[in-house]
Amino acid sequence: CDKSCLTCSGPHPSSCLTCRENMRKDVNGHCEFFSDCSAHTFTDKDGHCKPCHKSCLQCSGADKDQCISCNPKHFLL
Repeated sequence: CDKSCLTCSGPHPSSCLTCRENMRKDVNGHCEFFSDCSAHTFTDKDGHCKPCHKSCLQCSGADKDQCISCNPKHFLL
């Protein structure tokens, strides 16, 4: 599955059947991040907004491997 999917029917972002936590499917069937927190922050288990790693634009946690999207001049591996 694509990194954004929880379950999928194939390897592509548009193949998501369900999305990971704090993500929902957009009109194209791609999982996108959503949160009450602003960019560069994520919601922790207590519902508080905490800062992402410095290379992340959006993230699911504080570590550099938890980026969902990246700041300019960075890309997901």
